Amino acid sequence: MSPPLIKYFIQNYFRKSAKSLIGRAFARTNPASDHRFLRIGKSFAHHAFGENRSQRPESKMLEPTMQKLATMYEKHPQRGSDGLLHELDGLTRISIEQGHLLAGLHAAIKPKISIEIGLAYGFSTLFILDAAYQTNTNCRHIAIDPYQDSMWHGIGRQAVKDVNLDGKFEFIQETSLTALTDMSKQGVKADYIYIDGAHTFDYALVDFFCSDRILNLDGLIIFDDMWMPSIQKIASFIRTNIGSYQEIPTDVKNIFCIRKKKEDERAWNHFAAF
Repeated sequence: MSPPLIKYFIQNYFRKSAKSLIGRAFARTNPASDHRFLRIGKSFAHHAFGENRSQRPESKMLEPTMQKLATMYEKHPQRGSDGLLHELDGLTRISIEQGHLLAGLHAAIKPKISIEIGLAYGFSTLFILDAAYQTNTNCRHIAIDPYQDSMWHGIGRQAVKDVNLDGKFEFIQETSLTALTDMSKQGVKADYIYIDGAHTFDYALVDFFCSDRILNLDGLIIFDDMWMPSIQKIASFIRTNIGSYQEIPTDVKNIFCIRKKKEDERAWNHFAAF
């Protein structure tokens, strides 16, 4: 796909497809018990797709974000925080479809604080921050990645600066265990947490446990890479054992999205085989 076609797809996919992705995600929740989320879904559709066009235009990705993402999807060398150009590996990325879903969910709930575990090249970060700048003036997006400089050459951090989205961005160069534990001690509360860090079962499960401690009620946790057995197993554990969360189905099969509907009320010895 040529760079102009990628740019066109990044820009126009949101208008053509994100409405159905978000709409179906929220419509699949239980309408008898989840009216708030259905209202959010309708409100998001109204905002993003200009259903009342006399009051609000169609939402479009910011031009610098779109241009940057187009060069990244074309695997052009990207500048790191060291000032040098580095090749991208071609595997560490999300699909454009998934990027727009992450942006749409962020726009739908308008979190005051959103958190991303794993920054890498910054693909998902740019989608999320672009949505934050257009729909949420009070948002602060925090990315956690202990290997941003040593493994990824600071490309993700630099990408945020390159498109001038760093005003709402905070980077923590720590392990997710340390960073999330510190946030819990500081009383930080988030409404949106995207988990895309270490993908072993134990590390990702610890990410969920620590994320739950700082997530507000009605907040979202989104796991990346549902194609991996370790993440599928975590989803199975949550579905079987954690009754305080409700799954939000989407058409993007690579993610597992859940909403916190209440605090954990399990008995101290609760366990269900999964």
